[in-house]
Amino acid sequence: NADIEYLPSIPSLERRGGKRESISSLERRGGQGFFLPLSKGEIKRGSIQKMLDYLKQHSEVGVLGPQLIYPDGTVQDSYRRFVGVMDWLIKRLRFLHRLSWFKKRMVHYLMWDLDREKVQPVDWLVGACLMIPRQVYQKTGGFDPRYFLLVEDMDFCRSARKGGYEVVYFPEVKLKHNHQRLSGGSFWQALNHKMSWIHLHSLLKYFWKWKWF
Repeated sequence: NADIEYLPSIPSLERRGGKRESISSLERRGGQGFFLPLSKGEIKRGSIQKMLDYLKQHSEVGVLGPQLIYPDGTVQDSYRRFVGVMDWLIKRLRFLHRLSWFKKRMVHYLMWDLDREKVQPVDWLVGACLMIPRQVYQKTGGFDPRYFLLVEDMDFCRSARKGGYEVVYFPEVKLKHNHQRLSGGSFWQALNHKMSWIHLHSLLKYFWKWKWF
């Protein structure tokens, strides 16, 4: 389809712990910012320029991310509020979702109360595809290399917000990609999934870094 661009992922990001290597290579290049397709996807032609134009018009924005779409057309939960220990546990313990208080907590954390078709600031964006101005990346120090594989997107967005920048969800651009759910199973299934333990390890580092303990 001539109207669609097929975005390859940054190769070494697919290797565990490879994010720092890939970003370091981007740092040495010119340009005013980074466009990071961290997983393979499809996007309409002209979308990248549309995101660039938005950043040029909004200097307060430090991270911009498109709407993420599953192959079947369903909109992904690609923006969230910063996670707490309680949120992580509730998301895993699905039987709690039947109870009103816990359900409201999930709605708050996953921001299901927001209009998915509205451009708006959020706490953080899932790092499948992000656009970051160079000066923001340099001011924040970039992605924290201490994270093994996961959580670095949330951590970077938090650093950007701490630096006075907004993190903006931009549904005027839509990216279709085949997202692999790392947190879609039950708590007991997660105990037998290696990636869940890696995720938990990264979360513990995140909570320690931001003084949540």
